[in-house]
Amino acid sequence: MRVPAEVASTHPIPHRTMSLSLELLHVFSVFLFVGGLLGRTVAQAQARRATDIRDLDAYLRISSQFENKMVRPGSFAVLGLGLLTAWLKHWPFAPLTWVSASLLLFFSAFLLVPTVFIPRGRLFRAALDDARGQGQVTPRLTAAMGDRIVAVGHAYEWAVVAAITWLMIAKPF
Repeated sequence: MRVPAEVASTHPIPHRTMSLSLELLHVFSVFLFVGGLLGRTVAQAQARRATDIRDLDAYLRISSQFENKMVRPGSFAVLGLGLLTAWLKHWPFAPLTWVSASLLLFFSAFLLVPTVFIPRGRLFRAALDDARGQGQVTPRLTAAMGDRIVAVGHAYEWAVVAAITWLMIAKPF
């Protein structure tokens, strides 16, 4: 049955279908992102336990795959699809709502990239290159792998994921 044009333009189903479709894509992007975080976390934990440089390299390659193919694109997809979903569902961003609180948390975690992960990553890469040159896991590399500041940054990422998940479910304000 065909809906007349004057009814179709005011009919809520297309808008509702679009917003629900975007919300579903947003949820799938969260799966991608969180799956990548989990895979990266497991691979990095295995790398920290490795005693052979070849094994450590293999775990780091796996970790890098999770980071580059799931975490980074997933984080941008989560943000973009989340903003579009909020807009289509007319969820308010101001003054302080669960949506704006989620955005603040998301961006606070994103700030770790230029302030912690990139500078510490440079130190780590230098230690890794040195260890590769020596053909063994060195004390300097072991120390870089156990960097507490990076560990706290990654723990904060998980805390933000948990907090945003709670905000999305509870919608407390």
